[in-house]
Amino acid sequence: MIKNQYIPASYDLDNIISVCATDSNDSLWFYSHYGRNSVDIGAPGSNIISTIPNNFYGYKSGTSMASPHVAGLAALIWGKCPLMKWQTAKNRLIDKVDHIISLENKTVSEGRINAYKAIYDPSSPTAPSNLDGVHTAWTEIDLWWQDNSGDEAGFEIQRKKTGENDFSTIGSQQDNLSCYFDKSATGGITHYYRVRSFNFAGNSSFSNTISITVPANPPAAPSNLRAFLGYFEVQLMWQDNSNNEQYFIIERKSDSDPWWQEIGTAGPNETYYYDGTVQLYETYYYRVSAYNPYGYSGSSNTVSIEIFGY
Repeated sequence: MIKNQYIPASYDLDNIISVCATDSNDSLWFYSHYGRNSVDIGAPGSNIISTIPNNFYGYKSGTSMASPHVAGLAALIWGKCPLMKWQTAKNRLIDKVDHIISLENKTVSEGRINAYKAIYDPSSPTAPSNLDGVHTAWTEIDLWWQDNSGDEAGFEIQRKKTGENDFSTIGSQQDNLSCYFDKSATGGITHYYRVRSFNFAGNSSFSNTISITVPANPPAAPSNLRAFLGYFEVQLMWQDNSNNEQYFIIERKSDSDPWWQEIGTAGPNETYYYDGTVQLYETYYYRVSAYNPYGYSGSSNTVSIEIFGY
């Protein structure tokens, strides 16, 4: 550990907001730690009225007083925009500060939190357009769209399935990311999607609506199965030729056991498997097939590998 680093505040992790304390004059509180790259933001932390034991109130100072201001502002942000991703909330906290001289070159933001700035947008964002998508597995549909706004706080994704009367929100995406993976799709039925952007001023109108149906038929068989000898394991790789599999089935047999046996499964869109149950001086044969509730694909090509040493 580098001298004078304090944990967890100094961990280089995106989901940490490290806070220093300022006083009523917007000066860095004289006992507070700081760091140009390790401390994100300043917040009031000197002579803050707080609860103390035995049902009393008193004035306390320190980063223990400053950090709750930041946590409270984060809660306020999510209270007004509950679909906002944590990355966007952190960015707003840091970007919407009041710049103060005492924190120059001493924090990432060089500023003290400002609640009004953090939850204010002058106007609602522009609607996204050109929504499109494709089914990639029995329970997954991938979506993408054109981001037409520079001031959104995120995107709201809505879906309606066959038999449902109304759209419902299934998730959100952070600002400036124009894709979403719906991994709760249902094979064999039609899904309808629409997307809109949002910020603290309100929601945009919706994008175009698209419909995508996951095919209700057995998946295509994988191909180009290959086997590689690893350290006390066999590594398998194959080509996924289907866009409606629920999972892949890996089968194996050997010279000493000539019957095919299922040894494991791989998830949809996965194209690899590690067999760590092999024995030395044995030859193994492998094949892979795909499955969904409408049936099995045929098997891939069969590959063999001899375990002669590691």
